[in-house]
Amino acid sequence: MIPVEECKKILLDNGESFTDEEVKLIRELLYKAAKISVEVNSSKKLNNGKGEKI
Repeated sequence: MIPVEECKKILLDNGESFTDEEVKLIRELLYKAAKISVEVNSSKKLNNGKGEKI
């Protein structure tokens, strides 16, 4: 996982200000979204059988 300090640097690039707790929640949400995306893409590849996008 990316450290909170690194996440804060990335978020501050947009001029926003977040507490450490908010950064942790945003980071957690993004990791969950990424996990869902990976699972969906893997499922599509398995369903096709050839590794091609459906």
